[in-house]
Amino acid sequence: MRLPFASTILVLALAGMSAPITAALAAQADAADEPPVAQAAADANGICVFSRADVFSRSIVGRKGNQRMQQLAQEARGGVADSRKQLTADINAFSQHSGQLLKQERQQQRQALRQRQVALKRKMKRVEARIQYTRNAVTQRLDKQVGDVLQTVAGQQDCGIVLKRDSVAWSAQEHDLTAAVVAALNDKIDMINFGLLQLPQLSAQEQADQASE
Repeated sequence: MRLPFASTILVLALAGMSAPITAALAAQADAADEPPVAQAAADANGICVFSRADVFSRSIVGRKGNQRMQQLAQEARGGVADSRKQLTADINAFSQHSGQLLKQERQQQRQALRQRQVALKRKMKRVEARIQYTRNAVTQRLDKQVGDVLQTVAGQQDCGIVLKRDSVAWSAQEHDLTAAVVAALNDKIDMINFGLLQLPQLSAQEQADQASE
């Protein structure tokens, strides 16, 4: 007995699905062996597709978020670049004049330069970690907004199943929810504001691990 369509309501694609859906549900030759719910889903007409990447790149809030992220990354990396430039100049100056120094003074200055190199390397790693941490946090915020809009749009268009568009070989344009999600998201939110986030507090063991690198 075929189950009613309502029993097949499955919304599979909010942005972070762990296992991508492969070919269009299964080969027809294998359909007879599927359990009743899976068979009903395979026969359902309400299958739609959606591209999270396109929503992020085409929506107003997605573009503004990306622009803000690029600005913060450039500013943070610029500070590191200034420190590296100054350190390079000091190393060159030391190389030129080290022969004029006493042995003990030369060793002290060399050690100080090495310590600055280590500190700069750690600073660079921390800046990159903060950039990535901020990007992930902002992406999660936007994912929540996109997910809410996607559920609404999918319901309005009678989609029983929503697949990631990249995992589908082909679909008719009328089954692609991306443009509708972009429009609905633009109506809901058109700005996002954030700064470069601090990393979570490291445990004593994590701090020791970083110090040993």
